[in-house]
Amino acid sequence: NHAIPVSHIAASIAALPEDAVVLLQNETCHIATAIDLAQARGLAVWFNPAPFTAAVLDLPLDRIAVLVVNQHEAAGLAASSPTEDPIVLTAALRQRWPAVTIVLTLGADGVLVDGPDAHHRIAAVAVVPVDTTAAGDTFLGYCLARRLAGDSWPEAAAIACHAAALAVTRPGAIPSIPWAQDLIA
Repeated sequence: NHAIPVSHIAASIAALPEDAVVLLQNETCHIATAIDLAQARGLAVWFNPAPFTAAVLDLPLDRIAVLVVNQHEAAGLAASSPTEDPIVLTAALRQRWPAVTIVLTLGADGVLVDGPDAHHRIAAVAVVPVDTTAAGDTFLGYCLARRLAGDSWPEAAAIACHAAALAVTRPGAIPSIPWAQDLIA
């Protein structure tokens, strides 16, 4: 993930359709460059700073559309404690990046969505977790997919919470991520 050449990133972003969303995570290199290239094309960027490192603090996060964080990542960005009240964490991030929609995942306590046009709290689905490894990735993938399908923030986040809840009831990372028909069942 850290050996991806800038030329590959540039070619990939250049090949995207005009209505694409660029999803970035802190598992790869050249994130600031990817943000610049996507913004130059007018593409929205969603960013998840997992795994969180201090280098995230130097990224141009004011130029992204959506920041998806858990409490630890939010605390790192807000220079706060992960035990801080989620409303306080969200407010700190909102103050720093007022145009960015903040999606704060809270595990068993659901998710907060706070943006220029969105202020919602969505409950989690109560389950007995087996392995939480893929919970964040599952949530993020389903939330983005549902937003691209036209769902409102509450609808997209609720489906994403259901998907993440199902994922944590299964062992493993990739094998635990549910298919859409699993959610229907």
